[in-house]
Amino acid sequence: MWTLHKLETNKRSRPSSASLPNAEPLSPRPKSKSEPQEPAPTLGPSLKEGGGWKEGSDSKEGAEGGVTGLGRPWPEFTDEEVDKFPAVGKRNFWCIQRHQARALHYDLRIQLDGGTLSWAVPKGLLGISKNGESSRLAVQTEIHPISYTLHEGSDGSLNPSGKRCGTMLWDVGTYTIDRPGDEEDSDSEDERRRKRRRLAGQGGSEEEDPIGRHEEDKLREAWTKIKQGSRLRSFHFTLKGGVKMTNHSFILILLADNPLSTGYLSGGRKKDSWIIRLPKGVEGYSWGKGGEEGDESGRSVKTGRTFKEVCSARPERAKLWQTELSMFAGWGEDVDELAKK
Repeated sequence: MWTLHKLETNKRSRPSSASLPNAEPLSPRPKSKSEPQEPAPTLGPSLKEGGGWKEGSDSKEGAEGGVTGLGRPWPEFTDEEVDKFPAVGKRNFWCIQRHQARALHYDLRIQLDGGTLSWAVPKGLLGISKNGESSRLAVQTEIHPISYTLHEGSDGSLNPSGKRCGTMLWDVGTYTIDRPGDEEDSDSEDERRRKRRRLAGQGGSEEEDPIGRHEEDKLREAWTKIKQGSRLRSFHFTLKGGVKMTNHSFILILLADNPLSTGYLSGGRKKDSWIIRLPKGVEGYSWGKGGEEGDESGRSVKTGRTFKEVCSARPERAKLWQTELSMFAGWGEDVDELAKK
């Protein structure tokens, strides 16, 4: 089990040029000193000096993401929210938010250990086809707090092009981590034994993973190998249980470093560029009737509003949960750093 890096809060000057938008963090980063304690893989904005929790921890400190047994992982979600979006009652949830910032993009967020790994995908995850555009750029942004998962609202500002900015909750569901080239039950015998022991300790059977721990474990395993510099540079996953993404499989591939195109976030962390592709056997996914702006793909799963309606409405700012304040101190919604070059 390895520990998340500390949150880098040293504010640095931003590069002057940009091409794509970044994640939506809540307030400007305060100036403070922090140093990484371990050469562990970085999951995103981590922890302030002296505090924090270990990845996979069931400690109440941090994001309350580790309730033991079969309890709800994040009790801060209301009953109404969990009833409407059952995925947030599990550990293996994802969300996609459509975001107008400096440029329009879709933010893919996948939960791991109390935060969401995040990528900005300028062209979205639909409308991709092996007969046309078979891969898309996905720029990794900072890890986001769980409280931001269901956020939707205008931020009350205009971008340099004069467009109103805001975030729309595009879809929510659960993920599975898939093994390339294998059948549905792709676990090795050793992994199946570990899974049986793990589920037995939770009071479930091998067929039951009520809060998605096994899928989160598989994501952690793949993510660790990628960030530790192993030969593995990709992972296969399927987005399920959403309104728009019901059984959609993809591959995320980390691109090799290119000094000519490398960018940096304000805290000095290098931005990794990835490519999202379709796996073998999948020919493509369409936007559906009406295209990207139609009723099928263009409306919020939270309010039913169009993206234009969301961005034109009264500003709604995201708020951190009390349990996230120490872990995500300095995380700010006004940071918009994606793909500055």
